[in-house]
Amino acid sequence: MDRYEFTQEDIQQMAALLEHLVGRVLRLEIRLEGIEESVRQVRREVQSLQEYRTSLLPEEAADPEEAMEPEEAPPGNGDGAEM
Repeated sequence: MDRYEFTQEDIQQMAALLEHLVGRVLRLEIRLEGIEESVRQVRREVQSLQEYRTSLLPEEAADPEEAMEPEEAPPGNGDGAEM
């Protein structure tokens, strides 16, 4: 079996690379934690808005799919002036 002898320079280069990679992983972990917190905050805001929307809806339109249907637009181009 062949055996490779690492030189002191090889070991120093591998140690520097390992240190660099560990630093990157730690920075990515910090970024990920920030993203996860942002996602949790957005979910809380969405839930709050859904609860608010539900509180404004009449009882018969409590179905979110039904409430999301667009209203029919009046005839014309939308500027209020008819030709």
